[in-house]
Amino acid sequence: MFSTKRKKHVALGAVLASLLLMQSDLSFASQSDLERNEPCLRCHGMKTFGYVKPETGKLVNLSVSQAALDQADHQGNLCVDCHRGGYRKMPHPQHKVTADTCLECHEDERGFEKYRMNAITAHFKKSVHYQMQPEQFNCFSCHDPHAGRLHKMGDSTETVVEKSNQVCLNCHSTLLPFEESHAWLPNGQLHQKAVRCLECHTPRPSSVVHAIEPAAKAEKDCVACHSRDSILLTKLNKYRLGRGEDKLGFVNSVVMDDSYVLGMTRHSALDKLGIFAVALTVSGVSAHGIGRWFSRRRGKSS
Repeated sequence: MFSTKRKKHVALGAVLASLLLMQSDLSFASQSDLERNEPCLRCHGMKTFGYVKPETGKLVNLSVSQAALDQADHQGNLCVDCHRGGYRKMPHPQHKVTADTCLECHEDERGFEKYRMNAITAHFKKSVHYQMQPEQFNCFSCHDPHAGRLHKMGDSTETVVEKSNQVCLNCHSTLLPFEESHAWLPNGQLHQKAVRCLECHTPRPSSVVHAIEPAAKAEKDCVACHSRDSILLTKLNKYRLGRGEDKLGFVNSVVMDDSYVLGMTRHSALDKLGIFAVALTVSGVSAHGIGRWFSRRRGKSS
């Protein structure tokens, strides 16, 4: 009996064999079909569609989820908007979609200026990932064009953090795992759920979030976040600052919709009350010590 993994490989082999035998063009695809991505999804819509890369022996997934695509930012695009030329032949020739393909739309077209793709490209090329693997690392190493969605203004911080960190964990769950590389960080799992990897692994200000820095330059000063001038105000919570910063007397109260950050979401009255409580405690302990000292001296003199 075949194992489950073996069955998948057999099925993939059968699909590829069928494609190789066909070697025909997609002349059956009408213009209306192409406008619905119909001919592409006949194959790429299959969950097990892929092949084994001869150079590495790794399984390359070529499947595209129609459900995810319908919810993605590129839901209105056609496959042929990005995948151009040579795709009427099966199997397809090796045409790579690169970062330059993204810039064809995101650099000059009206409506995309706000995404500052030129600046993002410059920052991206400074990232440790690109510096280490300039030929292999590109936009699609992190961003899935068939399922990706930008964060919306109404998204909760929890949703933003989870989606952003999952991009990193797609690689770093096995490569430099979080638990090992962040063993020094107190309550590491709590931080992972509360803030993005980008808060500590990118330089300031927040506009350079694509310039991922090497681990040696990562932010390790707790005060950088846990203070009145927290870097979270220019990064994770940057777009919330217009919603009232001193609600009920709390400083940086805008972040309290989701969390209370020690040292950041402060209240002047509570600060004074805390100082008074500490001072009262110190005074009480001091008075008790002095009283015991006088009592002991009196006992010795008598």
